[in-house]
Amino acid sequence: MPTAAPKRSTPPRSWGCGLLKTSSHDNSRKPATVPVAEDPVRIAHLRRQQLNLLARQATRSPFVILIVSAFVAYVVSEHVPLALVGLWGLVLIAVLFARRAYALRQLSNPPADVQRALGRMVWFAFAAGLVTGTAGPLFFSPLSSEGRALLTMILVCWTAGGVSTAAAYARAFYA
Repeated sequence: MPTAAPKRSTPPRSWGCGLLKTSSHDNSRKPATVPVAEDPVRIAHLRRQQLNLLARQATRSPFVILIVSAFVAYVVSEHVPLALVGLWGLVLIAVLFARRAYALRQLSNPPADVQRALGRMVWFAFAAGLVTGTAGPLFFSPLSSEGRALLTMILVCWTAGGVSTAAAYARAFYA
């Protein structure tokens, strides 16, 4: 009588985060409960990469945002005092170009304390988002319903574009 071949077993797939890939019909495998060890060297490398990505995005985005803010100014110019629109635009541009200068400095001279530099980038993201978000309360009430719809669409698309610029670092994304 022939002997049965040993049952082949392949190791479960791992996503590298402690979770196993299981199929919906196979309940025999349980997710790993062992926490993934955090390697300080890998985390430091990750933080440097995140800072590099955020800084590169921050050096490019002011020019696009300048165009978008000019379009916002055009849309609201007939209904909102030009001094208010100009002040909003100047504050926004000042925040963006201050962030750009900081980012360029981080790219040319990488900091020793990357976490602190990331924290500052988060605060710049928060400030830019705060100034951008004030466009709604400042400009909505005097606009017609069509103007409100257009401004809403601009701000929503602007926010969606901000997602890609901040996606490298979750705290900047949430700011």
